[in-house]
Amino acid sequence: MILLIGAEDIDKIDGDIRLDIMEGNEKFIPLGSEEEDPPLKGELAYADDYGVVCRCFNWRDGKRTCIDDNTRNEFIIMECLEKDRVDELNSALNELKDLMTKYLSCEVKVLELVNSENREIEI
Repeated sequence: MILLIGAEDIDKIDGDIRLDIMEGNEKFIPLGSEEEDPPLKGELAYADDYGVVCRCFNWRDGKRTCIDDNTRNEFIIMECLEKDRVDELNSALNELKDLMTKYLSCEVKVLELVNSENREIEI
């Protein structure tokens, strides 16, 4: 089973994070780069009030919100676009929660699915 997963430092997010259609002029510096690489006009990306957080759904992470050794509050997203795999997604999310709790002594505060019926969650 392959599911896309990514992590962002919540404390580096400016305002709310949202999945949105980009205008093509939003600020974005990819992880591992020093140069701006704005999204394409019409591209679907995760963004906040400052600019793009992650492009190509959850595939191309941005430098600005990346996790590092100082991260204390993390937003982890796992994506599944196939309705018939939601049970696999839930299983993977619960396994990740258990592993993080066991090996990282983390507290998982929110574990919830966002979909067409549940479009928004509060982190």
